[in-house]
Amino acid sequence: MAEVLHTILTGAWSRKRRLLATAISVILGVAFLMGTLVIGTSARAGFETAFGDANAGTDALVRSADQLDAGEQPLSRPFDEAVAQTILSVEGVTKVEPVVEGVAQIMTADGELLGGNGPPTLGAAWIEDPALTGYELAEGRAPAAPGEVVVDKKSATDGDLAVGDVVTILTPDRVEATVVGIATFGDEDSLGGTTLAAFALPEAQRVLLGGPGQVTGVVVGAAEGIDQAQLIQRLEPALPADLEAITGDDLTEEQQEAIESDFLGVFVTGLLAFAGIALLVAAFSIFNTFTILAAQRTRESALLRTLGASRAQVLIAGVAEAAVVGVLGAALGVAGGIGLAQALLALRGSAGMGLPVDGITVNGSHLAVAAGVGVVVTIAGGLAPAWRAA
Repeated sequence: MAEVLHTILTGAWSRKRRLLATAISVILGVAFLMGTLVIGTSARAGFETAFGDANAGTDALVRSADQLDAGEQPLSRPFDEAVAQTILSVEGVTKVEPVVEGVAQIMTADGELLGGNGPPTLGAAWIEDPALTGYELAEGRAPAAPGEVVVDKKSATDGDLAVGDVVTILTPDRVEATVVGIATFGDEDSLGGTTLAAFALPEAQRVLLGGPGQVTGVVVGAAEGIDQAQLIQRLEPALPADLEAITGDDLTEEQQEAIESDFLGVFVTGLLAFAGIALLVAAFSIFNTFTILAAQRTRESALLRTLGASRAQVLIAGVAEAAVVGVLGAALGVAGGIGLAQALLALRGSAGMGLPVDGITVNGSHLAVAAGVGVVVTIAGGLAPAWRAA
């Protein structure tokens, strides 16, 4: 058997150039797959952290039980602002903040539209309490009067906007406003590419809801010692039948699911399609390479039989050669995939489409799936030629 193994390794080394070309196909396919898995998990973890930070001070959200279809972003049906005072009177509630949200796109003075290519274009009432929102002022001040707006830092950068500039907000009506502040979402310039146009509450009600006295939600903070489930139990009896209360944790989960279905899932699926194509091309390359090698080493197979190798051993020799290529290619592909993920995330960031990731997230399942697929595809591609050679 030692002679057989020596012959196998010697033969493989003599074909190193052809096997290297095959290994490169495996490396590329595995790298695409690994990179996609890493990007998906890193982005999901980033969004989960971002939404969790944004809702850290939110113990409950009161909203309409009906959702309006607003295209890229579902919105709650407006209801009477007076409900906020009713909520504040509930035992255990320490603070409430009216929420007004709608669709609003920022247009610069030269007519450039900012955002709108996937991530939501959000119009909202500016919330002063930093514990109840993920946004905080990086420059300027909060809006306080009609015709004043705060925009996110990404939009300010993309549109070359500064405090004091005049912009048009499409709600879809055209609303002229002066930028009085520029906001960040935590440490990010925006929430995954979402644009923000935030007004003072009365102005947001006017431009987004058509008049005063209406809100799309009420953020609720509870006293210390009251958990979110207890708060919901206390709120529900005080609310009108057409309103509902959800916990801050449930709100975070909803937002995560929404970003997954509307944007992140589509993005990752597209990358997986490329990875699948790369692996399919690799499989054809592997099959063709080992078919040629099997034909070229007919004399080698005969020599192995002369040395006492059985048909099974000749088959194993061919499969082992494919396995060696698969293992090496998969290992290099996994390492390359991590680098590819970092490069793609950096490229999106430089193009103004950054995801809220806090570093690269790699776990054992990524390594097992990507490396396993690479090895299996390689062995599967080399199995039929090895069988014919035996």
